[in-house]
Amino acid sequence: MKNIKYSIVLFSLAIVSCEDYDVIGQLDDMAGTWQLTEMTYTDPQGTKWTISDSETTLTFTKEIAGGGDQNVDGVRYGVQNVGIEALRYEYSVDFSQDNIDILFEEADAKEQLPLDAVGRNQVYKFEQTDKSHIVISTDVERNTDKVDSEVFTNVRYMFEKQ
Repeated sequence: MKNIKYSIVLFSLAIVSCEDYDVIGQLDDMAGTWQLTEMTYTDPQGTKWTISDSETTLTFTKEIAGGGDQNVDGVRYGVQNVGIEALRYEYSVDFSQDNIDILFEEADAKEQLPLDAVGRNQVYKFEQTDKSHIVISTDVERNTDKVDSEVFTNVRYMFEKQ
């Protein structure tokens, strides 16, 4: 009976370790620079727009945010390059829910973002379609680039790994 209890405990620890390794492995696969190849959205009038000439890039690093343990929550640092400006952020991905959480270090960074930059929302849907393509999307996003703060729908950012 004692051996069965030990076996169950060891088996449980092995499963938890494998799950942690899987998440860390997926985060490591994301590491690198991703070029925005296309952004699509629908404006308040119902017109669908596409931007395909953006210079925006996202860089996901392996650097653990706050110097913490990567097995605790997987929060890491990243940088979004928008034109000549580099905005540092913390990110985490919940692969089981297909969500990415992006939080800028500068409190007013969201208000400075051009239309083709990710980050007006904190949580987005995340899909890595293959090793070199990701899609970050949201159903609703406010365009803070305008004074009247238009609401866009069906917003999709498509990135390709560089």
